[in-house]
Amino acid sequence: MRILALLTRFPHPLDKGDKLRAHHQIAELSRRHEVSLVALSHQPVNEASQAALRVHCARVEVVRIGPGEAALGVAWALLSGRPLQVGYFTSGRARRRLRQIAAEVRPQRAFVQLARGAEYAAALDVPVTLDLMDAFAWGLGRRAELQPGVLGPLLRLEARRLRHYERALVDRFSRATIISDDRGNPFVDIVLTGVVPADWVAAAGVAPCAASASPPTSGSSR
Repeated sequence: MRILALLTRFPHPLDKGDKLRAHHQIAELSRRHEVSLVALSHQPVNEASQAALRVHCARVEVVRIGPGEAALGVAWALLSGRPLQVGYFTSGRARRRLRQIAAEVRPQRAFVQLARGAEYAAALDVPVTLDLMDAFAWGLGRRAELQPGVLGPLLRLEARRLRHYERALVDRFSRATIISDDRGNPFVDIVLTGVVPADWVAAAGVAPCAASASPPTSGSSR
């Protein structure tokens, strides 16, 4: 099967939880399917990182989002009631580029990681699986409770918007996945995450004797 994977951050180096999860998901999918990767990025992605993904992917594309595009996206989100982080990653030019790549790749299914990439699904005329990864609205709400000053109300607003947005997304996508308990929603599959000890040692620079030999554990690795 031809699968197009859309990520909002390039999954290399393996220094963040979402990058680690996406990298291993792509590696596993590529064992049985042809995977094309499209990664949004606000920064340049070096050739070494792109080469690390070409091992698994038939095609690797980085779509840059400039500062002006990000600012316009945030303004659009603010006015439309969407989470600001969704606007930060949403660009009309990037959507057109994704549509062009999809026409060339002709995927049979698509995989989108995180709610902040969900607006791009409309550009893909195939069934789309959304990996929510975590209940980010819940975590953001917890952070807002502890945040002093003017940032606290802003975080509470973003948490409310994100909570409504995440709930609505489950109905929009053909399938959704998450790390933790989804309270029995039949359209959401629990896909645990973890680390491969040898990869974690290499990425984190930890001495080999400090690495655990136990199997990967569930939970967010952010």
